Amino acid sequence: MQEETPQLEDGYTRLANELFDAILAFHFSARQLKVLMTIIRKTYGYNKKRDDMSASQIAAICCLARPHVVKTLGELVEMNVIDKQSGKFGSVIEINKKYRTWGSTKSVSPASTETVPRSTETVLPASTELVLVPNQYSPSTKSVPAIVPNRYTQKTTSKDNQQKDVASDVIAYLNDRAGRKFEAVPANTKLILARIKEGATVDQLKAVVDAKVGEWLNDPKMDQYLRPATLFNAEKFGQYAGALKAGGVNGSSVASDYDDLTRGAL
Repeated sequence: MQEETPQLEDGYTRLANELFDAILAFHFSARQLKVLMTIIRKTYGYNKKRDDMSASQIAAICCLARPHVVKTLGELVEMNVIDKQSGKFGSVIEINKKYRTWGSTKSVSPASTETVPRSTETVLPASTELVLVPNQYSPSTKSVPAIVPNRYTQKTTSKDNQQKDVASDVIAYLNDRAGRKFEAVPANTKLILARIKEGATVDQLKAVVDAKVGEWLNDPKMDQYLRPATLFNAEKFGQYAGALKAGGVNGSSVASDYDDLTRGAL
């Protein structure tokens, strides 16, 4: 198993210490804090003040059920911690940096100290996939099945959904940078998912988008190739990413790309 070695070169989240201190000092619930940190990752993590994100995307990143995310987003809006407007893919969300205006919400109450009787039924999060099996602790095992989570299926489904959300995010990033309207359909997302499976990071995918937009957007010959089928092509993506590491983004690379195009290599 490969050892994890996080590096700043692979991406980092730039956050003002004053705002970070305010978040640490505020009385957020654990669920609110997870959703808030996910929003920060999706905004400041990409050097943006705001981002168009869906509740499903947030849920996949911070491993919460979507209904819980929807409820928590409402709480954070009520507390004036975030601003949320309707967006193309979900909601355009940004952090309210005026932390002295943050307040509390009536829908969130402190944990109760009241003792709750132990029940024979198993209570599960809304997002957990369920499998019915006999409850050996129930007085009538024939009539009352217990509900337990299928953890293997839950984990696999969550990972797949998260990867699909990441691919959709890269498509949206390309549309934003190049002024396109590509859809997150399998024909486009499968290329991104294949590159991620090969080891590419989201930051690398977006860096290639940035580099090629800078090179090709105003070039009548190359502008048409600002598309997923070219940028995330199995043969060419490695060359584009390698050129970024080697500092090889220049006029000669544009000419080389055009030569490849005329030979049908892209």
